[in-house]
Amino acid sequence: MSRVLYHAQFCPFSRKIIFGMREKKLPFQEVIEELGSPSARLLSLNPWGELPVLVDQQLVCANSYVISEYLEEVYALPVLMGESPAYRSEVRRLMSWFDKIFYQDVFWCLFYEKVLKYKLKGNPPDTRVLKKGYTLLNEHMDYVEQLAETHHFLAGKNFSWADITAAAHISCIDYLGDVAWKNFPMAKEWYIKIKSRPAFRPFLSQMAFGVRSCEHYGSLDF
Repeated sequence: MSRVLYHAQFCPFSRKIIFGMREKKLPFQEVIEELGSPSARLLSLNPWGELPVLVDQQLVCANSYVISEYLEEVYALPVLMGESPAYRSEVRRLMSWFDKIFYQDVFWCLFYEKVLKYKLKGNPPDTRVLKKGYTLLNEHMDYVEQLAETHHFLAGKNFSWADITAAAHISCIDYLGDVAWKNFPMAKEWYIKIKSRPAFRPFLSQMAFGVRSCEHYGSLDF
């Protein structure tokens, strides 16, 4: 296989690229890395140990944002960045928002505290951090609700990297059952559409480090 993706399960940046590559129907070999313990091979490709890393033929591409731009440029169809400059700008804005703000405010306060902190350090979650994470999650989901209510998909009428990025992050949190979907009906409707896509469904059968998912995580309709 001339296309290899180094990634980690329940790494939202890895999940984002896997989702996008499946949507583009690009076959690839998976090399699963352990979060917090990069292999020697990964470090030889990316000295920072950052995931994911895509090796396509002889090209080594690191950083999920860079990889998404590369995939869009080299494998143009289906178009996932948007047809117009205005649409592409909005897609990139939302990608950046989820990858930076949502990741920092929510993933690190909830998924890291509940799952990764114990796995990597053997430490229990900090309840003060969890409380902050729940508050910020609801604030961010209010924004997703607004986007879903205004548009068919998050950036507009077409499915895009914005939806892919958002779903990659939100699905990790939804695994824990932390999203109060009853408070966000339009966001829930959007997420059901995403979960129903064949490219996304394989994520629904994954287990995070021995921690069981919430009851509805694997359901396409909930």
